[in-house]
Amino acid sequence: MLSPRPSVRVAQVVLLSLSCAASVAFAADKLPVYCGEVGARPYQQQPPEVARTFVLRERGAVITVTNSSDVVNGDVSGVTALLARPGPDGISLREAVTATNNERGVYTIRFDRNLKGASILLGDRLVFEGGNVTINGDIDGDGNPDVTVRGRGGFGLEIASSGNTLHALAVEDFGVGVGLAPLVSGNKTFTDNTVSNLVMRRVEQGVAGGYRAGSGTGYRWINTFIAGNAIEAKSVGIGFWLGAEGDLVEATRIVGNRLSGGGIVLAIGPGPEDRGNRAVDTLIAYNTIAGAIEAVSVYASFSGSQNLVDGVRIIGNRVRGGGVAISTADNIIPGAAAEENVVRNVLIMGNVIEGSGIGAQAGFGGARNNAITDLSIIGNVTSGIGLVASARTVDRPTEANEISRVVIRGNTVQLVQPPQFPWGGGVSVQAGQHGGMRSQVRDVWISQNEIDADGHIGINITGGWARAADNQISNVQIWCNQVARPPALAGDPFADMAGITLAGGVSGATGNRIRDVRVQDNLVAGVLDVVSVHDNPADGSSGNIVRLDTAPAPLLFAPFLNGPAVTSELVLSNLSTTAWIEGRAEFFDESGLPLTTGFLGFGDRSSMDFSIAPEGVVTFTTDGQRGAVSGSVRVTADGRVGGFVRLRQSNLPEAVVAESKAFPQGFSAVVRRSKADGLDTSITMLNAGHTAVPLDLLLRDLAGSEVTGAKQRIENLPPGGKLTRSLAELFPSANTDNFQGTVTVLAAAPGARIAGTVLETGMPSGQVRNLPVMPAR
Repeated sequence: MLSPRPSVRVAQVVLLSLSCAASVAFAADKLPVYCGEVGARPYQQQPPEVARTFVLRERGAVITVTNSSDVVNGDVSGVTALLARPGPDGISLREAVTATNNERGVYTIRFDRNLKGASILLGDRLVFEGGNVTINGDIDGDGNPDVTVRGRGGFGLEIASSGNTLHALAVEDFGVGVGLAPLVSGNKTFTDNTVSNLVMRRVEQGVAGGYRAGSGTGYRWINTFIAGNAIEAKSVGIGFWLGAEGDLVEATRIVGNRLSGGGIVLAIGPGPEDRGNRAVDTLIAYNTIAGAIEAVSVYASFSGSQNLVDGVRIIGNRVRGGGVAISTADNIIPGAAAEENVVRNVLIMGNVIEGSGIGAQAGFGGARNNAITDLSIIGNVTSGIGLVASARTVDRPTEANEISRVVIRGNTVQLVQPPQFPWGGGVSVQAGQHGGMRSQVRDVWISQNEIDADGHIGINITGGWARAADNQISNVQIWCNQVARPPALAGDPFADMAGITLAGGVSGATGNRIRDVRVQDNLVAGVLDVVSVHDNPADGSSGNIVRLDTAPAPLLFAPFLNGPAVTSELVLSNLSTTAWIEGRAEFFDESGLPLTTGFLGFGDRSSMDFSIAPEGVVTFTTDGQRGAVSGSVRVTADGRVGGFVRLRQSNLPEAVVAESKAFPQGFSAVVRRSKADGLDTSITMLNAGHTAVPLDLLLRDLAGSEVTGAKQRIENLPPGGKLTRSLAELFPSANTDNFQGTVTVLAAAPGARIAGTVLETGMPSGQVRNLPVMPAR
């Protein structure tokens, strides 16, 4: 031991009058250094400009509309015939569209300059059946509409073919301004349609796609682009609704629109007979949405079954009123099945939401066996974040629903209204409520969030609420969050709540379980790790159990180097203000075997025992002698310890490397490389488990697409083993000379735990930057 350890002052444990409840607090005034910056600021970016001067090239034959009537008195048997015999009053918009439907080809419909400011009253819907038609209502080239199309309710413009572009028209007074819908039965594919720079007013729905106009199955909408529109809608601004069976919407891009009154809806199994529909690869980005009840809603089903939403990115939107809702089965029809629906691979990042916040719900109103998985909520400014697996039993139990693999990281939560869910909080996780049964939430990581819950609980984990029974929450990691103040509102379900609260069951809940929860290094109103734990905190609840994992997690650091040109300094700090801690630092080589190397003042060592006084620091520095060695460090202690490794290399600025967090199944990180500028990224992979595992590596670009030649496998990383490689070394077959994107490292074995450190090198003056690492999605 480094020094004799004085008597230890045990941290005060306050036993509450409720069953199995405890509150532990260590005074502090800041988070440990390794936590880095909390809140959404690092993720908030200025949205890219979505050009309202959308440049269109004329495609194929040009048809010029010369009058503002809705009359057909020319020869519309084809485009050639119409141009030769337009009728006594010239060419109307309906004549131009009808001619393209009757003579298939590639066409551009423009408007005569004399029609600037004109209004065309449609007597019936205007349908694009022929395909490959561009209609451009921007006469003067400023990107804005110069022609208005009006109706008397019902449908306005309807796309029932492929390759069409509707650009820069004003669309007013319709039930549906633009529809993307089939007019024929079954097995039709509609691709590469664009709706851009339209201005819609007094419509019930702005752009509505995918609904059934007749019977049939197997419809497919692929590569739909909806961008730069301004839509005032009474109910839905932009929506896709997939009914029937086996429909598909794929590669939909909804970008840079301004919506008011109605938001964005993706609902792929609305009715009880709707099943087997899919929505794949949807981007909802940089839209401005105001006044909608739900600004962005993603539903795998309302009452249908076996529907799938796979791959949704909700990025950089600005919302006033409403929020973002993710649901697998929002069952509203008594007796409907609403089973086996799945939402997976969802990223909600960098949004500003001034409304009801962000919520995910797997089952509601009798829904069963539905799942939400691989959900990442990162870097948002929002008024609350909530997860619920099962809620509200109606005519049959809502049961066996699941939410799993959730990352809630780096958000700024400003709760300015009651929580999104009853008995909630700034960040709320509930397995069941209002009678929800036998459901679970598992594998949830909550870190680096900045939370002001306005008198409510900051982070609230609840097994069951309001007669919910036999639900489970497991493997929840809560670290490096900052909660502004403890709960202080009268009338809450029970007393003695803390800024972070775990409750097994509330208000008649029975048999619920919370297990494998770790709470470490969170700051609540200036006090470190204030957490209250309650089995049955209120009258009427019984048989609920909470198990908080109180053993401090090991700290892992990689890389750790020593040699003639490099030294490493391990800095460890005691985060307690009252108690001494004891621990051990162990050093391992790249194969996971004990590493013996030289330390200043200690000689050759493969491990170091230490004692640290309250708020004290201890440092171990390698001697920079003999042959170069590379490895990792594992630190265990009987109390809270923080730390970092400082690397010093000849002729280079020193680098400070934070703790490597270990995640089940792997990690991902944002990376970049510029060969011309000498900028690169190094990725360190550390096997924190007890068995050897193979690793699968994948590189994606900024659009989330897999990069050609960027799949690699590491066949065998031994337990405790470590591997460090640059981006170019890991992916030699991929073109990374000028690259930005993400790298994902997945353990190809069950039960693995993989830690990662990602360093960006070649910054100005040769600096090294520690990049954030998150659980793999």
